[in-house]
Amino acid sequence: MKKFLAMMMAMMMAFGVAACGGGEEAPVEEPEVSMIELNNEYISMMIPEDYSDVQDLEGMVGAGGPGASIIISDPAAADAEVSDITEDIILMMAGDAYPDATIVEFENPVNIDGTDAVYATFEGTNADNGMELTVTYILVFYMLDDVLYEQDICFTYQAGEGTALEASLDEVVDSITVG
Repeated sequence: MKKFLAMMMAMMMAFGVAACGGGEEAPVEEPEVSMIELNNEYISMMIPEDYSDVQDLEGMVGAGGPGASIIISDPAAADAEVSDITEDIILMMAGDAYPDATIVEFENPVNIDGTDAVYATFEGTNADNGMELTVTYILVFYMLDDVLYEQDICFTYQAGEGTALEASLDEVVDSITVG
């Protein structure tokens, strides 16, 4: 869990484009989403093609797009086991970036491509930019050369804004492969 920096980076870089607010909310149409591949070391997934601005972020790979971002950390030797991760630990990891974070969904363990993982979604106000954001955080554990590794995946978006990431999040998560 040393690499929760990946989650923090995702939250900080997520929204270079501020939301335009005000007025009545128009109905949100879910866009037709074409997918491309994003990978970092042992994790691959299909992501919306409008998140094709992929950057190497020193220790992680990031993909930004309209109203959302995706981060995959580099693998690291695990400093905990999947069973050690609780909702309280997820909230602690959200820390100063989301002081008012509330858990929306938490599953431990979940199966991601045959490996154990933790799946958590929380909402909160980003302390850096004041935006109300939703973060889906997946911590994947896998064995490699008899060593337990972990890799973070972080999806950050503005819920209800009709982003391609929000519209296709289930498809993206289902596409995750490990190995």
